[in-house]
Amino acid sequence: MSLLETLDTSDYFNGKMDKWIEDYTLIGDTFKRGGVSVLVIDPNNQMPLTDMQSRFGNLNLKYIDLADCKEGDYNRIGRNLNQYINDGRCAYDGLLLDNIDCIDAGNDTEDLQIFVWQALKRDESEWGGYQMLPFGETIPFDKMKIAARCKKVPEYLKGKSLMSVFIEV
Repeated sequence: MSLLETLDTSDYFNGKMDKWIEDYTLIGDTFKRGGVSVLVIDPNNQMPLTDMQSRFGNLNLKYIDLADCKEGDYNRIGRNLNQYINDGRCAYDGLLLDNIDCIDAGNDTEDLQIFVWQALKRDESEWGGYQMLPFGETIPFDKMKIAARCKKVPEYLKGKSLMSVFIEV
């Protein structure tokens, strides 16, 4: 029996591999170009955002797994982002927000959901972005590359204004 006979190569011939490559390329190209956010709807965990960090090694990206967040993390994230903001620009080129449909952070849950919405919305307000902390800088989402991933679009985003390309894989 040859190696080819033991491998399942059906995805190469039934179009699934072509679709995966198209989605992977579309996600990467849209993210790198910027201007709009990328919302990846990935019910089968086929396109982990952690791959983006290695794919775009020339970009300084901040990865946040929102499924791991707990109460108090909203302020920690805000303080972390604020220390990298100067003159309305962030030292991070982009944010990768993973598991946006799995936020369970106690009293911080709603604040984290608003944070995700504002990142995907990319609002270019007169103040230059979204202010997470009362004493901090505004987060210039409009000047950053944003990608978010979920298994399904969360209820808290439905009916909201977003500046995002939805890519379902």
